[in-house]
Amino acid sequence: MSEQIVRRLGLAGWAACVALSLAGVSLLLPYRTISSLNVPQQWQSAFIGLAFGSVGGFLVSRRPNHRIPWIFLVIGLSQSVSAFSLYGQALLAGGSHSQWADVLAWLETWSWAPGFILIPTLLLQLFPTGEVLSPRWRWLARATLIGLGLALGHLGGGPVDRVPVLALDGLPGDQGHVTVLRRAGISSPDSGR
Repeated sequence: MSEQIVRRLGLAGWAACVALSLAGVSLLLPYRTISSLNVPQQWQSAFIGLAFGSVGGFLVSRRPNHRIPWIFLVIGLSQSVSAFSLYGQALLAGGSHSQWADVLAWLETWSWAPGFILIPTLLLQLFPTGEVLSPRWRWLARATLIGLGLALGHLGGGPVDRVPVLALDGLPGDQGHVTVLRRAGISSPDSGR
């Protein structure tokens, strides 16, 4: 990939961090009195998303092939998505049950993890050069990524019939994940097969 395309991807990542953080904060304002949502903590996530996303976007514009800016962007996106997706929990707490609210609520259960896992692990392992200290330390970087994958799989996976999927218009049959599972040849407890 050319450096210009990589820089544009970094700029798009930064813009996504800003948009998701600001949208999350503004959408949660009417729900700030619901104590179960812990809105002030999500505002902190939005701030972390803005801070790490901005630093990552700036560094990508200067050093597009360096690993550290991309880790900053992933942390920023993780926290920004978490701040935005709490809106789904707010909708459900407010009594609005829709597929989008379910998807956002599910996304909120695991989207915070990369941001919190990557800061004390991979970011510190690769800082400041973008490389591990020596080849002997590569196993730790790999173990970190495997651990992150396992954590995300555990937090976001869950039983197949509990993971929300938006209904696909134009497909015959049940709505949501059941239709998708039937098309894939997989059965679930409520799919009737």
